[in-house]
Amino acid sequence: MSNEMISQSQGTSGMLVDTGFMMSLSELKLRANMVGQLKRELMVDKVHFGTIPGCGDKPTLLKNGAELLCMAFRLASGTHADINDLGNGHREYTVTTTLTSGGELVATGIGSCSTMESKYRYRGSELENTGKPVPKEYWNKKDPSTLGGKGFTAKKDENGRWMIFKKGDKKLENPDIADVYNTVLKMASKRSLIDAVLKATGGSCEFTQDLEDTVENVPMDQPPEYYGEEPFPNATAQAPQQEQTGDRKTKFIGVCNKMNQPAIKEALRRFNCEKLEDLNEGQLDDFYREAKKIENDMMQEVNF
Repeated sequence: MSNEMISQSQGTSGMLVDTGFMMSLSELKLRANMVGQLKRELMVDKVHFGTIPGCGDKPTLLKNGAELLCMAFRLASGTHADINDLGNGHREYTVTTTLTSGGELVATGIGSCSTMESKYRYRGSELENTGKPVPKEYWNKKDPSTLGGKGFTAKKDENGRWMIFKKGDKKLENPDIADVYNTVLKMASKRSLIDAVLKATGGSCEFTQDLEDTVENVPMDQPPEYYGEEPFPNATAQAPQQEQTGDRKTKFIGVCNKMNQPAIKEALRRFNCEKLEDLNEGQLDDFYREAKKIENDMMQEVNF
């Protein structure tokens, strides 16, 4: 008989089970509790994880959070990407991520992304200018019925005026599909990384992944939705301009304080301002759009 010691325990069925390859119960508890502890003590909402409105209370693990868990559990990652040509310039990327610790494989994750996904394939729908200006009451509650109901939207025309446009039924194909190759590859890599990290750490008890890339992008050609007022109050407004500006800026600052603060700091740097209060009235809309773009980039960017 071999002198090698074999750890055994008796299962509920009375059979002896080899437990030499298993973690001890105390070690398993420590690892299981560590994810929750990291979430409570180190992770930041909207930076490492985020909750998607209307999709339940369980937070979604973001790329920054996955990288933090890799650091905490001392996991090294490796990636391999396969490209599938779908024709007409479209591609599908399938990325496999392997996580190792001390040279031993811990978990494997897989993620794919395709330029055929609607957010990459299309560039909106055909819009027809009705020739009617957007009524002032629309900016109060963004009620579509003031524009004509479903199928109508507010958009600037070639002269920079807010006009009512009718949406067409036909979606417009992206004519520059190659411009999103890198974005699609990064998204596939991010999905793969998060899949692997959740498997390696048992993080699915605290986080989900299915919604990690549903962060809503703010359309650059649409008016801001954050304070429910017309972007540029016109001269015929009944309330005094100074009072409108103060109320509008207060709401603006309140919304920005709920956003990803590293994104806000970077946007302030680009606007050569130290704090939100330094922005003038004419900068609010452009600043918000820039900050949202930076915030989305921080959530989606993957480094290779």
